[in-house]
Amino acid sequence: MRAFTKLVAVLLASSLAVSAQTTQPDLTKEPTLYVVAYSHLDTQWRWEYPRSINDYIPKTMHENFALLDKYPNYIFNFSGANRYRMMKEYWPGDFARVQQYVANGRWFPAGSSMEEGDVNVLRSSIAEMRSSTISLMPDELEMLCWLIMSIVSMGRK
Repeated sequence: MRAFTKLVAVLLASSLAVSAQTTQPDLTKEPTLYVVAYSHLDTQWRWEYPRSINDYIPKTMHENFALLDKYPNYIFNFSGANRYRMMKEYWPGDFARVQQYVANGRWFPAGSSMEEGDVNVLRSSIAEMRSSTISLMPDELEMLCWLIMSIVSMGRK
């Protein structure tokens, strides 16, 4: 746990340093860590779809809209095609706003699954890393070391 706490401290310090820079770093000379916000949402876990549709999805959108508007360098990742389908169907005005953020490169629909992958995480993550330009295994902190080693061993940067 101590190593994880140190890792989090380094990530936070690095993200603050990157956000404080006014010029773009020369990535060929300066190692740079970019931190991108992500929200994990299980569409149905201990609740039903109406709760996700009426509470969790709009809250995720609205809280991130506020951060996107407040911080010009804020970038957000959100996965799960099913949640985007629900946004479009039940919150079309907000979905249009999400589309604008996507077009501007500030909101990234990530991953390759309909829902958060809680079953066969290892197998689906390897398949995703092989087929996607974005490698993402959200909310699996106990597998952080495995993820880093896997990405490095597959030649991903």
